[in-house]
Amino acid sequence: MEIVMNLMLMLGGVAVFMFGMKQMSSGLERSAGSGIRNLFKKINKNRVFNYGIGIGATALVHSSSATSIMTVGLAHANIVTVKQGSGFILGAKVGTTLTAFIFALSGISKGSFNISSVFAAVAFVGVLIIFSTSNETLNNIAPFLIGFGMLFIGLEVMETAIGGADSTLSIELSKVFKFEIMQNPILLVILGILFTAIIQSSTAATGVFIAFLATGVIQNIDQSFFLLMGANIGTCSDGIMASLTTNANGKRIALFHVITSVIGAVTFTIILILFRTPITNMFESLFPGKPQFSLATFNLIYNSIYTLVLLIFMDPLVDLVTSLVKDKLMMMEVVRYSDGRCL
Repeated sequence: MEIVMNLMLMLGGVAVFMFGMKQMSSGLERSAGSGIRNLFKKINKNRVFNYGIGIGATALVHSSSATSIMTVGLAHANIVTVKQGSGFILGAKVGTTLTAFIFALSGISKGSFNISSVFAAVAFVGVLIIFSTSNETLNNIAPFLIGFGMLFIGLEVMETAIGGADSTLSIELSKVFKFEIMQNPILLVILGILFTAIIQSSTAATGVFIAFLATGVIQNIDQSFFLLMGANIGTCSDGIMASLTTNANGKRIALFHVITSVIGAVTFTIILILFRTPITNMFESLFPGKPQFSLATFNLIYNSIYTLVLLIFMDPLVDLVTSLVKDKLMMMEVVRYSDGRCL
C-alpha cells in the first residue's frame, strides 16, 4: 500500500511539474510573445544570427516546443522565411538545454539550505502579484512566476514521493531499469520518444529524467542519455500538430524540425553505442555523485554539436523540405497538367 500511495504522489508531482511548464510558457508568451514576434519580423540576417536568436528566445521561454510552434506560425504568416525559421529551430535545440541545468540545481542542497525551495517560493510571489495589484504588466508576468515556481514544487514532490535510493518505491522503480531489455539503446530511445510525445514537452521529460537520476531510480547515466535523445525527437510532435492547419511554409518548418532531430538522435545514438563505456566513464568522472549534471551537460554538448554541424548544411536541408512539401498552387497546377486540362 505504501508503494501505491507514493506512486500516486509521484504522479501528482509530475502533474504539477507539467502544469507549471505549461503555465510558465503561456505566461511568458502573454508578456513577451508579441515582442518576440515583432523582433522576428524585423530580422532578416544570416543563419548564424538566426541560430543565436533561436537560442536566446528559447532560453527565455524555457521551451523549445513553444519556439517551434511560434516559428511554424510565423512561417505560415510569411513573417519569416523557411530558411530563417530553420535557423531558429536549430538554435531552439540549444536554448532549451539551459533549463536542464536549472532543474539539476534542484537536487543540490547545503545543510538546511535547498535552492529548489527558493525557486519554489517564486510561485508565491506570482500569486501575491495577482491578488495585490491590477498593474497589467505585472499581472502578465505573474503566470510565468507561478509556473516557474510550480516546476520546482513538482520536482520536490516527485523526489519526496520516490524517496532516497534505498526507499521502497525507488528500489521497485529501479528494478525496471535493471532489466536486461532496458539496456537496449534502441528501446530507450523509443521510450523517450513516446514519453515526450505523450506529455508534449522535452523540457518536462528531461525534468523527470533528472528527478529519476537524483533519486537513484536510474543508476546508469547512459540510459538517461538514450532517453534524452528520444525526447529530442518526441518533442517534434508539437510542431507537427501545429503545422496541420498551416500552409506549405509552416509544414516545411515542422518537417525540418523532425528531419534534423532524427539525424541528431540517430548519429549520437550510434556514437554512444560504439563508445558507451568511455563516454559514460568520462561524464561520471566529471560529476561524481551528481548524475543530474552529467545529463544536463550531455544535453548541452549533444544539441550544440549536431545543430552546429547541420547549420553548415542548412541550405540543402531547406531545399529538401521545400521539395518534399509542395505549395498548394503548384499542386493544383500538377493536377491540371495530369488531367490534361491546362490552358
